[in-house]
Amino acid sequence: MQGSLALDLLLGLALGYVAGTFGITGGVIAVPILGFLGFSQQLAQGTSLVMQLPVGVIALWQYARRSRLNGRLMAATAGGSAIATFVGAHLAVHLAEQPMRKGFAIFLAALATFTIFSAFWRQVLSRRLQWPSASAIGASGGFCSGLFGVGGATFTIPLFALLFGLSQTEAQGMGLAVVLPAIAIAIPTYTLAGFADWRAGLILGIGAAFSVGFGVALAHKLPQRALRVALCMILYVGALGLWFRG
Repeated sequence: MQGSLALDLLLGLALGYVAGTFGITGGVIAVPILGFLGFSQQLAQGTSLVMQLPVGVIALWQYARRSRLNGRLMAATAGGSAIATFVGAHLAVHLAEQPMRKGFAIFLAALATFTIFSAFWRQVLSRRLQWPSASAIGASGGFCSGLFGVGGATFTIPLFALLFGLSQTEAQGMGLAVVLPAIAIAIPTYTLAGFADWRAGLILGIGAAFSVGFGVALAHKLPQRALRVALCMILYVGALGLWFRG
């Protein structure tokens, strides 16, 4: 990303605010934007991972301060994500760019559909599972994070709300607990394969680090259903943009 430092930092600020608001690390937005700026799909994913690590750490700390997070549930999900992330990341760096981009677009659309479904049918589907079941959710979220560089938190947030009866903000905090170890595992894989622009990722991460706390504060003021619907719209826009980019 060869824009001015100020513009790169501003983009990071915007990504951090969105990430904090929706309990994600910003990759679902950063990857499409980097793609439109000329990055290959894998390079956009790897670069966004560099940005997502500091954003995720700060966001999780902010959510932990404001919401009650279940320690056993957090440990089970984080543990389940580790191996699956490694497998997904190694698969991602060996795939061709266009299938990866098309697959990422489909993935975003699927996430959006699942998110909107969970927003309106939560009471029907809620099952109140116990914490050991969270390992499977962590594994699925970790694989998504490794394969697409994003999506672990976005995918697991509705599952935590539906299956464990968590509030939206509690689920968002738990989703961050899933994605952080996944990001830490995926970054070396993308970097060693030459698919990470550390300069761009660090600048975006610095900008995002300053604004993520404001997004978390906003998340605790907005209606839960409104948060999910807004995230759904963002995902659909990103999916359409990627699909028709060429």
